[in-house]
Amino acid sequence: MENEPLKIGESIPDPPPIVFELVIEDYIPSTYPKDFGLPSTTESINPFDYFVTSGDAVEKAKVLEKDFWKLAGKLRKKGVSKEYEATIWKAAGQARKMLNDLKQAKGENCFLETERNNHKLLCLCKNPLSRDSRQ
Repeated sequence: MENEPLKIGESIPDPPPIVFELVIEDYIPSTYPKDFGLPSTTESINPFDYFVTSGDAVEKAKVLEKDFWKLAGKLRKKGVSKEYEATIWKAAGQARKMLNDLKQAKGENCFLETERNNHKLLCLCKNPLSRDSRQ
């Protein structure tokens, strides 16, 4: 559809769009402990929590990736379910891929601002000192 924003991770045309859609599920698998037969008190990360408020998507993804790596290390030390631990390691790697794709979408813009619109997580390229976000 013409009016649909380009998804993060898709090939970026020239000139690049100003608005992208980030579909977190396209990158990060479910990391809910209950999905692995573990108690809900098991330490976990909900990647959606990192993108609830507006802010720079690249910075949010950096923190998410770092937190996944830390959690993976903690789970290894605690000896939690190997399947769950492997999923967290995979999520950390996928968070890195998402971060790289967000950086590509951001291009040379100052920010890649997150915004919710019609149940979609949008990322808008912004340059505060420029009238056109791509100049």
